[in-house]
Amino acid sequence: MLPFFDYCRQAYEQVFRIAAPADDPWEIGHGGSRRSFFRLGQPPRSLVGMLSDTPPADSRGITENDSFLYVALCLSQAGAPVPRVFAADRARGWFVMEDVGETLLYHEVQRLGRGLAIKALYRLAVDDLVWMHVKASPGFDSSRTHNPDYRRDFVRRHESGYFQQAFLQDILQWDPVPLSLDLDRLADAVDALWTPHFLYRDFQSQNIAVQGSRLRYLDFQGGRRGPRQYDLASLVYDPYAVLDSELQAYLVDRYVERARALEPGFDGKRFRADFPIVGVGCLRLSHPHRRQELLLPVYPRRRAPAGPAAGPVSGAGDLPGSGRDHPTPGTRGGLETVGPGACGRGMTQSAKVAN
Repeated sequence: MLPFFDYCRQAYEQVFRIAAPADDPWEIGHGGSRRSFFRLGQPPRSLVGMLSDTPPADSRGITENDSFLYVALCLSQAGAPVPRVFAADRARGWFVMEDVGETLLYHEVQRLGRGLAIKALYRLAVDDLVWMHVKASPGFDSSRTHNPDYRRDFVRRHESGYFQQAFLQDILQWDPVPLSLDLDRLADAVDALWTPHFLYRDFQSQNIAVQGSRLRYLDFQGGRRGPRQYDLASLVYDPYAVLDSELQAYLVDRYVERARALEPGFDGKRFRADFPIVGVGCLRLSHPHRRQELLLPVYPRRRAPAGPAAGPVSGAGDLPGSGRDHPTPGTRGGLETVGPGACGRGMTQSAKVAN
């Protein structure tokens, strides 16, 4: 851990041009995919270090670390308010980035409940989402990430297949197989609506930080290409912050309004028609372990019927990636600069932190 802490201190001194704090960075939380986060210093002179030394990887050796850095650059260059990454060593899984604070949209929903203040925050989130879809989609190359496009096989395996195994089979102890044909048809329907837009894929209240009058967006390393309705559904039907139907309808209207303003030729009628089909995965199939709090009173557990135990569901399985560390060719020791450059082009590597 000490070499990583020294790396954070070196970045701190180059960013703020002052001596780094003597105390070690302290852990502030765990993210998904084996990541740990640390804070060095105190706001407004503080940075966040991310340690991700065993990232998932695809069959080509592209890791979640590669995805994180590439998507961060694409969103930043598109003008999206994501934290600035000051230094990165993808091979070792060391990242140092801007500290955007600890207040999440989720916290504000819990604190404020309903009302105009929450409506204003969600309106801003939708405005930013439309901006990402319009500005980050051109040139976004999902082959630079370890994330497959949001197509039929992915939907069937990692959305509905996961729902069958993790919720129906593991939690409710139901036989999940009878639902397979319907879920196959749903996956086909979603695939037919595919579009080559940038897809954030986890656009929900726990990945949105509230920083003064603006929002900042986190946990975007799952970015890929797919139908843009998915991201809006992730926000509107968030399992962590349940919104009333009036606000949900308003946010869909707001998305269509902003998309028409930013994108000539945007078909709002088609977007609305396709929204329920793409969104059903977010509403019913995602986050089964969180959903159990809402659904178990309606769908109680029951014992499996007598006979052979149900085996693994066809199409279900773990998320892709071996968890091995695959060094990125060309990465040198020291600080790898995350500097300017067009999304889709190579990333600068240097012994300096981006200014």
